[in-house]
Amino acid sequence: MKQLRAVAAMLALALLLPLAGCIGRRESALSGSGRRGEQVTVEVENQNFYDATIYAIGDGSRSRLGTVVGNTKQNFRLPWIPRDIRFEIRLQAGGTYTTHSLPVNPGDQLQLVVTPDLQLSSVRR
Repeated sequence: MKQLRAVAAMLALALLLPLAGCIGRRESALSGSGRRGEQVTVEVENQNFYDATIYAIGDGSRSRLGTVVGNTKQNFRLPWIPRDIRFEIRLQAGGTYTTHSLPVNPGDQLQLVVTPDLQLSSVRR
């Protein structure tokens, strides 16, 4: 009986140890907290007919902002971290485009325009 309890305890420990690393809050460089309350606002204007999924890319990290339905606008907020940022646009009907890199500061308001010709899409302050 003692051996059975010992085996059960070791099995429970073996199952719980991998979860211990998940308990702390782990954030990528993009979803990190930067300085408290400092954010960047991104207005996405999707002029394309197709829905577009938008990703923010910076410092080797990629973070999904969300999906913007065709011919609509949507706002997103990112925590500010000192880095340059670019955006990846993925049309649900196919096609991907990554914008040029842009330095951002706390409180910046960026506008990302997804055009019908995806290669002409742009981001600006």
